[in-house]
Amino acid sequence: MIKENNIDLSATIQQIGNDAVRIAQRQNLENGIPNVYSKNGVLYF
Repeated sequence: MIKENNIDLSATIQQIGNDAVRIAQRQNLENGIPNVYSKNGVLYF
């Protein structure tokens, strides 16, 4: 039972983080600020 609750909590926290990132990305684009990412040490604009 405890493990199931931890999985649900982890999924909820992950979803909140994903939603926050999408909102920040949209706001950046609306304000002309580029979104910059790093993957394997390579920067992407």
